[in-house]
Amino acid sequence: MKAKEYQANSFLTDKGEDLVTSKANTHNPSFTGQGKFESSVQVGDNTELANKENVGAIRYREGKKGNSYVDMCMKIEKDKYAWMNILTNFY
Repeated sequence: MKAKEYQANSFLTDKGEDLVTSKANTHNPSFTGQGKFESSVQVGDNTELANKENVGAIRYREGKKGNSYVDMCMKIEKDKYAWMNILTNFY
């Protein structure tokens, strides 16, 4: 399963393992509580078009001239979605 198949507040791996309790939780893929992580979450460049399946997704990408970007897929109008830039870093 791909991450986008889970509900919006899901904290599961692609194998259905709950990241908070480290237990398999394939029967209930949504997580509505708070979790403490002793590690980090790494995101990469999502090259898919912005659409309702990607709403809430975050991507990291790098430009060719010393820039890096963090974007989030957001609904911007009825039935219209876009990758919105959250942060741009120039180095």
